[in-house]
Amino acid sequence: MPRAAEIRQKLEENLTAENISGEQKIFAMKDNNSFERTYGWAWLLQLQRELLRWDDPLGRKLSKNVAPLARQIAAMFIDYLPKMNYPVRVGEHTNLAFALRLAWDYALQVKDDSLRQ
Repeated sequence: MPRAAEIRQKLEENLTAENISGEQKIFAMKDNNSFERTYGWAWLLQLQRELLRWDDPLGRKLSKNVAPLARQIAAMFIDYLPKMNYPVRVGEHTNLAFALRLAWDYALQVKDDSLRQ
């Protein structure tokens, strides 16, 4: 890709352990436990899945940085799903099927049996 170096640089600048720790703190706040649920959660898990599949030193570094947040989001899925009375099937951002599909792929990649269940 013509802009591969720029893309790699931006990923490395943004997916730092420090930045990810800040994101974890946001999700840990009681009033923010529904932030980006479930669409944004799913995309974070998809990002981690892609980083894990990227056979590259940068991919390994970034996946290590993102891993704590991915585990946190997976735990939030596990906590949230049993509370639902029915699946949300409308829209894109609120559609549970879309989010679960991405979460499923992540769970298979990292062998997260609790999330799969």
